[in-house]
Amino acid sequence: VLFIIETIELIIDPDNEITQASLLQLWQNWLKPELRKLNVKIDSRDGQNRIDFTGSENWHLQNGFKEFFDAELGEKLKRVKEKVLLASLDESIMQICALFGLFKIESELPFIQTLIDKAGELKTSLSNDLSNLLFWWNEKGYKASVNVNEEVNSIRLLTVHKSKGLEFKAVLLPYLNWETNWSGTNAPILWCKATSAPFNKFPMLPVQAGTAMSESEFKEVYFQEKVNNYIDTLNLVYVAFTRAKSALIMNCPEAKESKTTGTGKAINYLLFKALKNQVSSKPFTNCFKEENLVFEYGTVTQSHKKEKELNAVVIKNYQFKDFSEKIKLRLSGEDFLTVDENQHSVKNLGKLIHEILSEVETEEDIENACIKAF
Repeated sequence: VLFIIETIELIIDPDNEITQASLLQLWQNWLKPELRKLNVKIDSRDGQNRIDFTGSENWHLQNGFKEFFDAELGEKLKRVKEKVLLASLDESIMQICALFGLFKIESELPFIQTLIDKAGELKTSLSNDLSNLLFWWNEKGYKASVNVNEEVNSIRLLTVHKSKGLEFKAVLLPYLNWETNWSGTNAPILWCKATSAPFNKFPMLPVQAGTAMSESEFKEVYFQEKVNNYIDTLNLVYVAFTRAKSALIMNCPEAKESKTTGTGKAINYLLFKALKNQVSSKPFTNCFKEENLVFEYGTVTQSHKKEKELNAVVIKNYQFKDFSEKIKLRLSGEDFLTVDENQHSVKNLGKLIHEILSEVETEEDIENACIKAF
C-alpha cells in the first residue's frame, strides 16, 4: 500500500527526489520480483540503491542515482502514467498493482483490496483526481482498518476502549503492566482556583501535576485527580477482563517490589498480589505455579464438534485484466458511413433491416414488411 501511495505521489510530483528515493528503497528491498523469490533483503548501506544516509537530517543521493532510478523504475512509471491518465481512482490503483506485480504477493492482498474499495467509494464523493486520493490518505486514509470476516481464522486487534460492549470467545491481553499513576511528561495539566495572593487575581490557573502539589494549596485537586485516574484505570481493567466468554489469557511483566511509597502501583503488581492471596482459598489452591510465575484456573479443552462450513472467501489470487487496449470508446466509428458496392451506406442498411424486423411477428408478415421497406 505504501508503494502504491508513493507511486501516486511521484505521478503528481515527478521531480520529488525524496519520493523517488523512498520508492526505490521499497522496490529494491521488498518488491522486486527476483528478490522476492529469493527472499533477499538488500542493505540500504551497500550503495546498490544509490542512497546514502549520513544522519536523520543529513542525507544525499549518490552520483548516478537518477540513471539507476530510471533503469529500475523509469519504464514502469512511464507505463503507469499512460494507464492512469484517464482511469478512475480504483482503476488507477489496479493498474499500478498489475504493472509492478503487487497482486502476486498473497499476504498483501487484503490491504490492497481495502485501498481499492476505499478509492471506489471516494470517486463518488470526491472528484476523480489522484490529488484528492492523496489528500484523503494523508488526512485519515492511513488509519483505515482492514475488515476481516469473523469466520476467518484470524486474530482481531483492537483497543480496550473499542471493545466495550463486545464479547469474544477468547481474549489475549499482552503487556498488562498499565500504570495507575502518572508522572513526568505524562502528568496532566490541572486547572486550579488559587486562594492566596497574588495568584487569586486569576480565576483559574493551569498547574502541571506533580508531587509538589501535595504540599500546596492545590493538594485537594491533586489528590482528587489521582483517585480519579486510579479508578479509571481499574475500570479499564474490568472492561478488558470481562470481554472473554471462554478463555482469558494475560501476559504480564514480572512484578517488582518498589521501595517508594505513596505512588500508585502498576496493574501487573496489583494483579500478582491479588492472585497470591487467592491461592490460600479454594478452588484456587493449586492454580499458582511459582517456579514459572503462571496462574492457571480451568483448562481449555479441544473442541470436537463439527466445524462450521466456512462461507467467507479468502483472497489468495487477484485476477486483473487490462481491457483499455481492447475496448475503446469513440465518438464516431471508422467506416460508419462508407458506401458499399450496392450504393447503400452501412448506417442506412442497418436501419433498413431494423425497420423490416420491427414489422415481422409471424412468417406471413415477412413479404409485406419487405415491400413496405422498399
